[in-house]
Amino acid sequence: MRLVDAPRNPPIPVHGVPFAAEINRVAARHGLDPSLVASVVLAESGFDPQAASPRGALGLMQVRTTTWPEVAPAWCRRTRCLFEPGPNLEAGCRYLRRMLDRFGGLRRALAAYNAGPAAVERSGSTPPYPETERYLRRVALAWWLLRRTGGNLPPPLWNAVRSPEAWERALWATVAGCAGVGIWITRRIS
Repeated sequence: MRLVDAPRNPPIPVHGVPFAAEINRVAARHGLDPSLVASVVLAESGFDPQAASPRGALGLMQVRTTTWPEVAPAWCRRTRCLFEPGPNLEAGCRYLRRMLDRFGGLRRALAAYNAGPAAVERSGSTPPYPETERYLRRVALAWWLLRRTGGNLPPPLWNAVRSPEAWERALWATVAGCAGVGIWITRRIS
């Protein structure tokens, strides 16, 4: 899929999601669609600024401690800033912008954000990791919903953000009402 190629899809500011004002502001500063950034945050942390993965990724956008020194904002370079929404969004958007500039297409950039740029370079495309494929589907579905609803997240997703399986079922259930949309999305991100 061309998950998005921004010039054809004007940015959609988000509202009705946590940290909406900050997401809109930071995404615009980095030339990103706020609804895409909110989709990444939802897929990465479920909007939990205290989220921590077993692999050392922290905060809203799950920035790794090894990546932090190269993307941390100058005004907050301490590692504990990873748990603060503003600095974490700034670092995550900066890193996502780098991946977009480096890999060109959104699918590869998001795969690099999730699995690391070395994995994308080794595979020559999206790495064949089930986790990365699930991540790309979640981001694509959430992004589609945010764009479709004008930047507002439907309530069924809020009941499911804590469980990746329930989250994905809620996303599919939300789009199931539109004939063929699930198939269209799957094809578009392939």
